[in-house]
Amino acid sequence: MTADTSFQLPVTELRDKIVRKEVSPVELVKLYLDRIEKYDKTLNSYITVCADSALREAKVAEEQLSQQQDFGPLFGIPYAIKDQVFTDGILTSNGSTIYGDFIPQFNGTVEARLKSAGGILLGKLNMSEFASGDASDHPYGLPKNPWDISRNAGTSSSGSGIAASADLSAFVLGEDTGGSIRGPAAFCGLAGIRPSFGRVSRYGVFGASWSMDTVGPLSRYVKDSALVLSIIAGYDSNDPYSSKQPVPQYASLLNSDISKLKIGLIKERMDPSWGEQDVFDRFNVAVNDLKNLGADVVEVSLPNIDHSAVASATLINIDASYLNNELIRTSLSDFDYNNQIRLLSGAMLPAAVHKKINALREIVRKEILQVLEEVDVLVLPTSPIVAPKIPVKKGMESTQEMIDSFGGRRQFTSPFNLANVPAMSVCCGFSDAGMPVGMQIVSKPFAEQTIFDVAYAYESATDWHKMRPDLDTL
Repeated sequence: MTADTSFQLPVTELRDKIVRKEVSPVELVKLYLDRIEKYDKTLNSYITVCADSALREAKVAEEQLSQQQDFGPLFGIPYAIKDQVFTDGILTSNGSTIYGDFIPQFNGTVEARLKSAGGILLGKLNMSEFASGDASDHPYGLPKNPWDISRNAGTSSSGSGIAASADLSAFVLGEDTGGSIRGPAAFCGLAGIRPSFGRVSRYGVFGASWSMDTVGPLSRYVKDSALVLSIIAGYDSNDPYSSKQPVPQYASLLNSDISKLKIGLIKERMDPSWGEQDVFDRFNVAVNDLKNLGADVVEVSLPNIDHSAVASATLINIDASYLNNELIRTSLSDFDYNNQIRLLSGAMLPAAVHKKINALREIVRKEILQVLEEVDVLVLPTSPIVAPKIPVKKGMESTQEMIDSFGGRRQFTSPFNLANVPAMSVCCGFSDAGMPVGMQIVSKPFAEQTIFDVAYAYESATDWHKMRPDLDTL
């Protein structure tokens, strides 16, 4: 296997080939850097490319191969992370000019853990300003979907979705508050997981909503996401919200036999009028595939799920205004226009609204947890539409646009960040327009292994994850 095609391999196989000296870490890093140079001028997935440091680390890794030692599970593997994660000595912009000269003096916990596992940082990935899915401007370049550059790559971890889909990194990290891992995974044809709240430390990560932020991996292969999550997960004394729950070795425990699992179809999310008919057609075929794998598929109901999007968006806006209170007072005009509106609206909402929305959140959460006592996982489309065209205007022009902003595809991801349960998107086909369609798999808190098992079984039985965008036609 030459380095020219090694970027197509799963991380686990690639790491073993590096250890066996069949692939050079230096040549591998050069391969990714060459691909970034060739394609990212159009796609804009990176904000910062760490070419010099990546090559230095690759040379050190190559020298270490002659020594007898235990090599980490990511030894020699090039990766990239969302520019929301602090990196020692490297620009961390949070997608904004406000932090255009911010260089942290330490690594966030997830970055430190990837480094300790032997990974090599290729660079920092583009994102919506302050991890807002509503940002209209992208000061570091407009992110473009590699399947169709006129379309959205997903927000706010847009660069993460692009880089993984276009093979500009072996795997990536994103951050999901209201759907910012699952959305890019669906729009770009990837496996991306939002872990349980508290599963992964958020120390050294710019916050978007303290009560919903989660960091997780996106990759082409389910096993790669499973491996990476087991590395970055676990208790961190620097993050009081991180959990002391033991972390399984997800990748080594993967089980494609799902014949004893019960899968719940959410009745309220099966109506094609929510979005596009061909999305639901592809999803229904995927459900049938799960049935053919032996799973027991039953219909379940979540009567209050329709309230989830407005509750999620309102809480995120309130949390964001709290986290950025000082900047709102001193630097409001420096924010993206859409973010100015979002932050101001969050700051002005009265305490009574916050109390009422949290009560609604608890109703939705209890309903979801109760259903998850009856089934092992829930499945539904990640988004009722494929990646839409990139917006060309700022703000909103009507009351209806405002109402729509609290619904749409948010109605498919927001229930599960409200409930703080793990949820994953995997590619389950392509629309009539040739765009990826995502299937979302949800389970109870800290049941990521069950999600991975269902996703792995589906991936093993289908070929959608093998599809790659034709970058040479961009």
